[in-house]
Amino acid sequence: MLVDNVIRIASGDSECFIRPSAGGSLSSWSVGGQHLFRCAGPDRNPLESASFPLVPYSNRIGHAQFSWDGTRYALPAHVQAAPHAIHGIGWERPWHVHHHNPDSAILFLSHPGDRDWPWPFEAEQHIFIGQNWLELRLIAKNTHSAAVPLAFGLHPYFNSKNASLRFEAGNFYPSGADNLPLEGEQIGAGNQFEHGKAVSEVDVDNLYGQWLGTARIEWEGERLALEITSDLPHAVVYTPVETDFFCFEPVPHINNAINRSDGDMPVIEPDERFVATIRFCGIPA
Repeated sequence: MLVDNVIRIASGDSECFIRPSAGGSLSSWSVGGQHLFRCAGPDRNPLESASFPLVPYSNRIGHAQFSWDGTRYALPAHVQAAPHAIHGIGWERPWHVHHHNPDSAILFLSHPGDRDWPWPFEAEQHIFIGQNWLELRLIAKNTHSAAVPLAFGLHPYFNSKNASLRFEAGNFYPSGADNLPLEGEQIGAGNQFEHGKAVSEVDVDNLYGQWLGTARIEWEGERLALEITSDLPHAVVYTPVETDFFCFEPVPHINNAINRSDGDMPVIEPDERFVATIRFCGIPA
């Protein structure tokens, strides 16, 4: 049911609200009354949402420029990240409701190619809900006539009050003064989450390379913890100080990958797809 541009899907006392027209974002997900994502703000800004899609790339493209197949491309710098481009284009476009059942929805976006991203693609978010879980299957199809960069990740937000985060990764990418990643390095005591760490103790906005595919968030005093699993290879962790939220973002490539010699930006052939799955599960704390 679409009411005021909001879709509800539910299973038992697990419910999720989706705003297709607000960048295909999620506005909330709760289980038994406990919110496992941050709740969206009232102004329908995806940056105030519970989660939003990252397509056709994640994080920043340095100085909003890159070269591909001998051609130099310039994208508009984004006000949130100037002089860089950030987060792709899907979060700032309305999505079409392709399918909606009580416990699932499919959102669809068709991009013709424009100044914000030069090549056409189609994207789908398949959103499924169970009694204690939420799963997103992310699909991006290359509709261009040649192989081009194309990827799909997710940018969820979580409540930071009394929150701790635990996950393991292969390396850590410190950021330079321009907020672009430097070379990967070994994870140190100050920025590791292997044994769990209160997010209030860390101030990072960095990519963790080759995370092991499972993360856990706990909130002191809450009944449920959150387990996150995904086949995406990296994660961006954002723990801004003096805010009520933090982010753990499963992502498909290194930040600014399209401009890096060691970049792992996916390249998709014509009519082929990039596919990823992210699953969130509320488990006893």
